[in-house]
Amino acid sequence: MGVNKETARFFKSDFEENGSIDNVCLFLNLANDPTIERIITPRLALTTAEFLADQCEKHVLVILTDRSSYAEPLREVSAATEEVPDRRGFPGYRYTDLATIYEHAGRVEDLCGQAAVQQTDLPTYHVLPSFSRLMKSAIGEGMTRKDHAGVSNQLYACYAIGKDVQATKAAVGEEALTSDDLLYLEFLQKFDKNFISQGPHENRTVYETLDIGWQLL
Repeated sequence: MGVNKETARFFKSDFEENGSIDNVCLFLNLANDPTIERIITPRLALTTAEFLADQCEKHVLVILTDRSSYAEPLREVSAATEEVPDRRGFPGYRYTDLATIYEHAGRVEDLCGQAAVQQTDLPTYHVLPSFSRLMKSAIGEGMTRKDHAGVSNQLYACYAIGKDVQATKAAVGEEALTSDDLLYLEFLQKFDKNFISQGPHENRTVYETLDIGWQLL
């Protein structure tokens, strides 16, 4: 929704290269297309997905991008019809409108399909503000691995110290750092390169990720 031609070309070529294009229904609303079409686009995609899921008994994954580009036309339509604006000029029914799309989420194993609140921090690899209130109940022996919590805590602690050292280096220079400080800086680099970074077609398991964490520590 509202993507430029380069982004649209990327999606098409990526699907073709990995051989999944035959299983893809692609709805494109480009940045130079009418904005009113942007409001219809996600609903067309969801209607198609529901048909494939309910009538054809297919497993369907719907990806909508970019939702911010969807919200802008709502504001334009609201202004054109002289509706009373909410914060930042958006219509008062913005969240209700978004809910009508999210409520199409289907049932999968262990999930009820409801539209739940999720926290997202950008950039996506910004480690320290990231958190999960449910992780502690879904890790450990019998679910992932016995050492999961310990590895996670140690990685987080080392990363936090590394960021402090990085800030110190920016202020006083590398010459003022100790040998331990330099190790934490090296940890930061390897953490981003080996632990966080993952190729678009890399299928890494949680166990492999934990092993990488041990190597870093």
